[in-house]
Amino acid sequence: MRIINEQVLPKELLLVIENDELEWDGGAIISSIEYFGDDAKIILSILLDRSEEAQSWAIQLKGVRNEYIQREWSEDIVVYDQHFLIDEQKDSITELYIKNRAKDPYKLLHDLYLHFLSKFNGCIAFDKYLNKSHDFEFLLQMTDGLFAQGPEFILKEINSILNQNGCETYFWGDRVSQRWSNNQCIDETSNLIVLCIGDSYYIAEEITFTRLNNDHKINPL
Repeated sequence: MRIINEQVLPKELLLVIENDELEWDGGAIISSIEYFGDDAKIILSILLDRSEEAQSWAIQLKGVRNEYIQREWSEDIVVYDQHFLIDEQKDSITELYIKNRAKDPYKLLHDLYLHFLSKFNGCIAFDKYLNKSHDFEFLLQMTDGLFAQGPEFILKEINSILNQNGCETYFWGDRVSQRWSNNQCIDETSNLIVLCIGDSYYIAEEITFTRLNNDHKINPL
């Protein structure tokens, strides 16, 4: 992962983020979100000291691909141009098959959960790309067939856990990741960024930050 805060954040906002008071006596929270087609506008309230007024920042996001919103106070505002959430959007799509049942199917499920939690910080669920044509019980007891389909780098993580649990596997197929645009599927070729605000994140093509002139009182709770 590569952080690009210094390249994209205004100097004023960088100084706020690096201020120790943000961590110890303040925080940032999403006040509102508006959507305009594939674009979004976030209003972010930032409080350095509980006795002061909160700053308001508008964050414009163009070409939003995916998002996860957890509205809570946070001390972290980070922008990345290299991140596994970007790879999830752009990596080639493939299929992962098994040739035999795991030695202990329930240990396999447990290992997959813990591995994804550690590898992807809870941002990508362990079962997101598993074959859901049947329930978990069927998948765990399956002796051959399609186990998962999705981005290749994620399926390689699944494959490593399958192999550790005694499963023989193989990959099949390889196609370019695509997205929906103007009523048609096109190849995903855009450069993307990830904005993280605490546990919330946005994946988009472009991002701009603007300080608003409406500082206001806010209850930090």
